[in-house]
Amino acid sequence: MFTIDIKKIISNIFSIKKSCNKKHKIITILGIKIKLLNKSFTIDKNLIQKINNKIRDNSVLIVEFNDFHREIMPGYVRYFEDLGYNVDILTTLKRDTVDCFCRINASINQYFATPATIQYFLTRNIECNKYEYIFFNSYSVFRNDISDINLYKILKIDKDKIPNNWLFVAHTVEKVDKEFITNNKTIALGANLLNLPIVNPHYFGDVRITNKNTKKTIFVISGDNMKSFAFIVDAVENLLKANITNFKIYVTGRLKHKELHNKHKKYINFLGYVNFKTLYKLIEDCDFIISGLNPENDTHNWYIKYGTSGAFQLCYGFCKPMIIPEKFADKALLGNDSSILYKSNADLAKAMKDAICMNNIEYQEKQLKIKVIEKTLYNLSLKNLHNMLKEENGKIK
Repeated sequence: MFTIDIKKIISNIFSIKKSCNKKHKIITILGIKIKLLNKSFTIDKNLIQKINNKIRDNSVLIVEFNDFHREIMPGYVRYFEDLGYNVDILTTLKRDTVDCFCRINASINQYFATPATIQYFLTRNIECNKYEYIFFNSYSVFRNDISDINLYKILKIDKDKIPNNWLFVAHTVEKVDKEFITNNKTIALGANLLNLPIVNPHYFGDVRITNKNTKKTIFVISGDNMKSFAFIVDAVENLLKANITNFKIYVTGRLKHKELHNKHKKYINFLGYVNFKTLYKLIEDCDFIISGLNPENDTHNWYIKYGTSGAFQLCYGFCKPMIIPEKFADKALLGNDSSILYKSNADLAKAMKDAICMNNIEYQEKQLKIKVIEKTLYNLSLKNLHNMLKEENGKIK
């Protein structure tokens, strides 16, 4: 029997493929091949000239290649400004970057470019030397199916020739070039196995420090691909069995979790990905942040050994007590006087009950403790950054 392969015929007429180096898209139409440059590899020399013309004296350039980690930028901008620097930002994603600064009143020049443009600006543009410091918001870069690539490989420069005025943020000390980050000016967001200086960014701008809601206790939890929320559902079921219903949990995150659907929608509201404007308002209006860390999931020990959680920054910046397992509390600098700690997943319902039943006086006492933690962490971070910027003679460059 004669058959026709429609897909094959269509592919012979029209097809789109990527070149081996992914720099081009090859479009085939009726046998004619057209090579188009991938947008991410284009270089905007007009933008480069614009930046060069607007570099101010005593300025720092904050650079981010990734399409994430925007939430820590406002905190780092504040540290540099408090040390007397002007700050410019050069990054890839406009929407989220503008959003994360929605509550910041600062004179920041923000530039948005392709990765190729950023690379060219930093490695083939002598004018970038006018900046006192180049501050890389992420030491490693995520690229498609390759998770973390060392920044110097992205920039295609010898790691032994990194300029002395380049600074790096290590979001994790796992699977990194340890020799490189310990021999260069590298900071971390929290305590780490390599004893890198801590510079923790937890400033989000003009935020309201709010009292506890009187009618319904509001919890917020953020999701990612390392977390499952089955234990949250179990805790909710235990609360409902005890006739405790005056609460609501809002879950944010890019990923959809099946265990949050078709069950208890009245009490668990999955919002999906939200922009920073929405997130900031949500945190302001909530009462407690649930860490989402699972004390019975060994993979979550990663947060103790190698990294940190953005929920900790929100806790400090918005003065919100956390619901957090004991084993992670030290990493977050939290205790029973500032948050509600619990041991196992079976104890989460009781922790949430304690939060729901807490009066505003007790709540404000925890907020005062968080404020002390925040101020101590800010002073330590500012001092560590100040020391890193020092020259041998003890003066800031």
